[in-house]
Amino acid sequence: MIRGRLTRPTVVQARGMTAPPAQEGIRPIRLTARVKRNQDDAFDLFTTRMSEWWPLDRFSFDLSRSQEVYMEPFVSGRFYER
Repeated sequence: MIRGRLTRPTVVQARGMTAPPAQEGIRPIRLTARVKRNQDDAFDLFTTRMSEWWPLDRFSFDLSRSQEVYMEPFVSGRFYER
């Protein structure tokens, strides 16, 4: 079960990295999910191994050209299909 709550954080932190606050007028979406993995394994799975769990067949910009989803592993990195 995923529970969500809208908040307005001033800084996003992940593994010691920080990002600037969201632009004025845009409310960030924050969700919390409980998984049966330790924090490092969960972070790795949800970021560097997204193609293992992302439903590309249902959520793709262009399924005919996409083989996987990818998230660049740094602050302000891009999230894209390739």
